[in-house]
Amino acid sequence: MSEVSIINLPDFGEFEDVEVIEICAKEGQKVDSEDPVVVLETDKAAMEIPASVKGTIKKGPSETFNLARVDPKSLFLITVSPLSRS
Repeated sequence: MSEVSIINLPDFGEFEDVEVIEICAKEGQKVDSEDPVVVLETDKAAMEIPASVKGTIKKGPSETFNLARVDPKSLFLITVSPLSRS
């Protein structure tokens, strides 16, 4: 039986304008722990957000956008099989 893991995004504090500028992992794509899944950009810097576990992207964005328009806590979901936890 598989479980679902949420990729948590960092707290951007005072930044209101955070853009998803590149999507590195699409729905259905297999990823390893620490593989980049998305690149975010504020007016100060760009940062890669890595997968937290090995698995398959179950839910993720298909195009770039501004994070102010979505719930960033549910931006990416990864299906994790029990064997990939080792």
